[in-house]
Amino acid sequence: VSHSNPANGYSQSTKPSGILKINSGETDFDSDYFFDINSKIDGDAAHLLYLGNGKAFAEINTMARNEQEEWSDSPLKSAIIDLQDTTVNFIDGIPEHKGLGRRLPALKDGNKVYLPIAGENGIHIYKVDTKNSSATQGAAVQANFVAGIFKL
Repeated sequence: VSHSNPANGYSQSTKPSGILKINSGETDFDSDYFFDINSKIDGDAAHLLYLGNGKAFAEINTMARNEQEEWSDSPLKSAIIDLQDTTVNFIDGIPEHKGLGRRLPALKDGNKVYLPIAGENGIHIYKVDTKNSSATQGAAVQANFVAGIFKL
């Protein structure tokens, strides 16, 4: 995945945000596959977590490139991307938010993804249902940032 946007450090890029793939057992990129995120939505995929079965959780920067503050990692909206059907479904229940920089501290557990979202009322852990693209706000975190989420 290449996000190609100033909010994540690409101040010189003129290429669209996109995803490439390498087929199993091969060493070169598939020349027939380029998922042009910008052609589907107004936004750039800033962070990606592969979920399996051709789907990925993504943080999408929704601001026009010429309006983005460099290295701001915002504003972001969470989505489920279908890499085979080349579709993007935004997740209900997660507000537009600022990211956590060059990391995506998220845990995939079955059909759920758990991740911290920083908002006006601090950081909360959200539980995302990847099957129906919805989320619920959970526990508040008393910290400046969350570096990782793990299942013990």
